[in-house]
Amino acid sequence: MTSALSVGTVRTWQRTKWEVAAGIAIVHAGALLAPFTFTWSAFWVFFVLQFVTGLLGVTLCYHRLLAHRSFQVPKWLEYALTVCGALALQGGPIKWVATHRVHHAFSDRP
Repeated sequence: MTSALSVGTVRTWQRTKWEVAAGIAIVHAGALLAPFTFTWSAFWVFFVLQFVTGLLGVTLCYHRLLAHRSFQVPKWLEYALTVCGALALQGGPIKWVATHRVHHAFSDRP
């Protein structure tokens, strides 16, 4: 019996995601304005949002909790952390976890 993650499966990209590339380009173009619009209050908002989305949402929830099932939390907390992960704009939890599990199917070898 073979699974979708069996050895020999090759993941191919169907097309370039121009929408994503345009979004990334716009964010980087906007970053050029940062030196002219900097405020400390905006910096702290960035810092808190980076912590909530990046650390709690993606690293803790998407990666450790959902992809690897390293620990358990109450459902309400799992849902709240999943929302934090979705705010990071890295895709929904199902797609993120599936992609990460495919990654581990081919990366965890000597």
